[in-house]
Formats: sequence, structure tokens, C-alpha cells
Amino acid sequence: MKSESGKGTIKWILIICLIAVVVFLLGKYVMGIYKREKVKNFQADLLLVQAKVEGVKGKYTLNKEENPLKGVKVSERTEEYDLNDFIQQGVLKEEEYEKYYILNDNCLNEMELQSLVGKYKGYFIVNYDDFEVIYTEGYENENGLWCYKVSDMKKERENKKLEPKFNQEENSEVTQENSNEENNTEQTQENANNESNAEQTQENTTEEAKTEETQESAENNEQSSNEGETTQPEEDAENQEDSSNTSEDEAKMNFIKNKLKLNLNKQI
Repeated sequence: MKSESGKGTIKWILIICLIAVVVFLLGKYVMGIYKREKVKNFQADLLLVQAKVEGVKGKYTLNKEENPLKGVKVSERTEEYDLNDFIQQGVLKEEEYEKYYILNDNCLNEMELQSLVGKYKGYFIVNYDDFEVIYTEGYENENGLWCYKVSDMKKERENKKLEPKFNQEENSEVTQENSNEENNTEQTQENANNESNAEQTQENTTEEAKTEETQESAENNEQSSNEGETTQPEEDAENQEDSSNTSEDEAKMNFIKNKLKLNLNKQI
């Protein structure tokens, strides 16, 4: 009997634990749905405010006197607007205060946003130049990131996964090896370029030497030609003089011969 009662107690304990787990999971699921719906509703309100801001700016562009911009400039706020906690978050830079306007309940009513009056604890701050909308209390976007601006709706977390130490060392070694390989490749390329430049320089030097040699040969040929031309008239003149001397000698010999013949004839 005692063993059976003990087994029954354990059975009920297991059933209660199982029910508790199911209730916990179900509650977590329901809370997740509620949270997502709350985020979507708030984002919808932000987009609604943004649309109204664009409308106000459009009317202001058409007629500035009849349709002034709604709200109070952050730079001109009074003690009525408690923004100390918001300012400390650094969402806005001090030089941007002039561009942003705080929408109070009267402004929301004038912009046909009565549904937002008293709905939220913070203020909506808007920029009529780029239609940015800021909620001073902040909100959690659909990615679980705490934001202030309507432009941050889709912003994601910038999580950087930490790698194990040995992976970091391996990555460092691989990076070092890659760096060394790149340096070696660059050095090899530089050496190849230097060799190519040296060969090119040598070829240019050889061509210049050939050109100079050809030029010297041409100059020598030209000089030889000039010397030949100068020597030829001199040789002709000398030959002519020799011929003239020979003719004179022959004439003298003939004269002497004729004279001897006359003398012989007289003696006979």
C-alpha cells in the first residue's frame, strides 16, 4: 500500500511539473505576441505622427503666415518640458536643438492626433526638414533594440561574436603569412621590373653604340672621299709638269742632233 501511494505521489508531482512547464511556455508565447503587437502599435503611431508632420510642412510651404509649424523649439523650451533625462542620452546634439520641435497636447489636437493625447508618458519631438520623429522615453523596436527615432525601427544589434583565443592566434598567423606572401610577391615583381629595366637599358646602350659606330664610319668615309678628291688634282698637275719637262728635253735633243748633222755636212 505504501509503495502504491508513493508511486501515486510521484505521478502527481510529474503531472504538476508538466502542467507548470506548459503554462510557462504558453505564457511566454502569449507575452511575446503581446510585446510584438505593442511594438507594432507604437511604430504605427510614430509613422502616423510622421505623416502629419509632412502634412504640416506642406501647408507651411504654401502659406507660412496662416499655417505656421506646430510645436515649441527644443532650443526655446521652458521648465514645463522636462527633457533632462532625454538630453543626457545624447540623442540630439546641441546644434540640432533649433531644428526640432516639441509637440504638446495642444499641438497633437491641432494635428488631428487626439488618439495620442495622454496615451504616452513622453513627448514627440519632430524635425520638419527631414521628417524625423523622436519619442523622448524611447521604445524597443522589432529587433529588441532600444531606440528613440522613427528611423531606427529596422535597426539591428551590432553584435560582434568573440572568437576563441586559439582561433584568433590562427587567424593572426594566417594574416601574417598572407602579408609575407604579398611582400614576397611584391619583391619578386620589383626584381623582375628591375631586371627588365636593366635589359632595356643595356639594349638602349648597345643601340646607341651601334649608332655612334655607324656615324663614325660615315664620317671616315666622307673624310676619305674628300681627301681623294683633293689629291687627284695635285697628281694631275704633277703629271702635266713631268710631260712638259719631257717634251722640252726631247726638243733639246732634236736641236742638238740637227746641229751636229749641219756641222758634218759642212765639213764634207
